[in-house]
Amino acid sequence: MKRYTYRMKTFQIQIFGTILIAVFVLLPVFAAAHFANGSGTEEDPYQVETLEQLQEIRNHTDKHFIQIADIDASETAEWDDGKGFDPLGGRFYYDGQGYVISDLTINRADRNSVGLFGHAGNSILKNIGLENADITGNRWVGGLVGDSNLSRIVNSWITGKETENRDVGGLAGKMGMGRFFC
Repeated sequence: MKRYTYRMKTFQIQIFGTILIAVFVLLPVFAAAHFANGSGTEEDPYQVETLEQLQEIRNHTDKHFIQIADIDASETAEWDDGKGFDPLGGRFYYDGQGYVISDLTINRADRNSVGLFGHAGNSILKNIGLENADITGNRWVGGLVGDSNLSRIVNSWITGKETENRDVGGLAGKMGMGRFFC
């Protein structure tokens, strides 16, 4: 009986070890698979082509991104019981490359710092087009960014409507020590 118990424990340890190795080897592959391609560096930015990938940016702050296709965000009107897209926050390097994000809905009337990027600190946001956006927030509401600090917004635009209690801007609701470039 002891011999069988020993073999069974050895077998279980081998299985557990194999699973553990597989997780550590495959985890980076699956993490990168959230995006169309890229590694998130300046030289090889993550490539964003779907709405799900756009929302996934929140889990990869301080990385570089490029948009490689127009994104239809109309389904965000139904997300999170009507609250829509959850604004991104952090430090970002995002180049929309002139592609459009259309029909984005954000309905966070009880929240400050609302926009595609709710808060962007020391970020570069460029060549981003938001078309027919419907964005609602409490304070510091902007189509592209709600609250920006030390960031640059370059060659970007928005059409649609923004609703707020106070402090609203077309591209940025609040721009602290940042710059707009055309």
